Amino acid sequence: MTFHSPRLRLLIRQTILMICGLSLVLSMATLPGFTQVLPASDEGTLQTQVLQVGTEADYIPFEYRDPVSGANEIIGFDIDIANYIAQQLGLELQVQDIPFDQLLPAVASGELDFAIAAITPTIERAQTLDFSDPYYKSRHALISRRSAPVRTLSDIVGKKVTVQSGSVQESLLLQRVGLNIEVTSIGTLNEMVSAIREGLADVAMVEELVAEAYLENNPTLEMDVLGELAPSPVAIAFPKDSPYIEDFNAVIADMRNSGELDVIARRWFTADP
Repeated sequence: MTFHSPRLRLLIRQTILMICGLSLVLSMATLPGFTQVLPASDEGTLQTQVLQVGTEADYIPFEYRDPVSGANEIIGFDIDIANYIAQQLGLELQVQDIPFDQLLPAVASGELDFAIAAITPTIERAQTLDFSDPYYKSRHALISRRSAPVRTLSDIVGKKVTVQSGSVQESLLLQRVGLNIEVTSIGTLNEMVSAIREGLADVAMVEELVAEAYLENNPTLEMDVLGELAPSPVAIAFPKDSPYIEDFNAVIADMRNSGELDVIARRWFTADP
């Protein structure tokens, strides 16, 4: 019989591991001097597995703190994706808000089970992380003052450019430092936008949809999409050899085939995933 449900595959895998572990314990229990202390359980029932998830809640509309609910809840496109996958696999998520430049190291060290934060897989990142299949393609854009617009990559020569620390935009621009570009890495998007607005930097390079969201409340700024650069894939980051990647990929494939990815995307933006 073939099992098609990702959640069912995960439950079968966990059950097999439990049976193997129980067999090992029972065999060891016959050895002299061996004592096994079993954890307490509620009426012998299995508890739902809780995964530690990292994101950076300063990246509208992908992940940010809801200003309306008053509960300081983290919401956004990525959060809906993560919650849907968890629901399909019968998992619970505990979401942690972590600065982006600390997020991927926390995944690589095993402190987090995965991170979801509009993350682009790169060759450098793949040295310490594994990634899911992409679930979205992201375009890059420039934010500058309307009074002094910077609209293309060639326009940034000789300019003060700000990027988010640890981002793929930082990597792209640091490759161009020899072109007389002054690159400043800043921790949050709010700080980047403030630097542009106050004239401390000439231009910021960010993800297109993030730029759109921040410009809604900044009428003195403008956004220009960088058509010179190909869109970047967005994926979920896992520790190396994570046992969850196969099941997450199965759900992502189901979401794409069923149209669920489009449904979630339309809640947050108009671009196709």
